[in-house]
Amino acid sequence: MKNKFLMGGVIIFSIFFTGCVTYPVVGAFESSDEIFRGTVDHNTFLGVGDINVEAEKSGIQCKGASRVTYFPPFSLGCAGQRGEAPMRCDDGRFINVAWTADSCTSGTGGGSDDQGGKFNFVFGLTEAEAMDFINKRAELNRA
Repeated sequence: MKNKFLMGGVIIFSIFFTGCVTYPVVGAFESSDEIFRGTVDHNTFLGVGDINVEAEKSGIQCKGASRVTYFPPFSLGCAGQRGEAPMRCDDGRFINVAWTADSCTSGTGGGSDDQGGKFNFVFGLTEAEAMDFINKRAELNRA
C-alpha cells in the first residue's frame, strides 16, 4: 500500500515538472535600436510561463507572465497556439503583447506599450534567426 502512494506521488510530481522548458526571447521597439534579450520559462503542461528580458544598452528590465489563450482544434502539438504576455518594466512602462507558437518552443509576437510604442519579439530561435526576424519586422512596419 505504501508503494502505491509513493508511486502515485512520483507520477503527479513528474506530470507537473517534466513539462518545463527554458528558451531565449529577443525583442525590440520599432522606434528604437535597443534590443531586449532574456528567457521564457515555460510549463508546456499547464500552458503558462514567466518572461524576463533586459535591454542591452539601458539595462531596463521587463517581467511578466504568459498564458495560452487559444488551442487549435485537433492539434496534437503546440503549433498555432496563441497567447498573451503582459509585462511590467522597471522604467514604469507596461507592455501588452500577443504571441503565436510555431512549435512547442518557438514563435513570434508583438504588441505595444502604454505609450504607443510598438514591440516585436521572437522566442526559441538562434541568435541569427532572432535578429533577422526583428530587423525584417521593423522594416515591414516602417513601410
